[in-house]
Amino acid sequence: MRIFSKKSYKFETVGQKPVIVQAQSFSEVPDWVKNMRLYKWAKKEGSVSEVAHKEQESKIENEVIESEEKELREKAKTLKIPNYFNLKLDTLKIKIAEAEAKLSGNQTPPDSNGGTDNNGNTDGKDDGGEANA
Repeated sequence: MRIFSKKSYKFETVGQKPVIVQAQSFSEVPDWVKNMRLYKWAKKEGSVSEVAHKEQESKIENEVIESEEKELREKAKTLKIPNYFNLKLDTLKIKIAEAEAKLSGNQTPPDSNGGTDNNGNTDGKDDGGEANA
């Protein structure tokens, strides 16, 4: 059975290997999963759906992409990113990260020390790791 899950779930039953499905993804699961209380609840709640054919899978993929895009564009609008409505999604994600870093006072991108050494010097000289007094 093929399903799409909006949330991560772990389906378990006696005598069977546990089945883990990731959020926002399609998964092949054994038929016994449909008899599980968790699956029935998740399906009723709308966070899991059975995918019967390829057309249905394509429709779900498009809905997820449209939902993500709408969310990103709303965030960009709130952050007042110029021309946010014309940017490609990858560029939009970068612009959002930059705007959020700027708002938080962190002017350097993640995983960067901004060109400074451990003492905050930008001269490129190794001063032995000790601050000069």
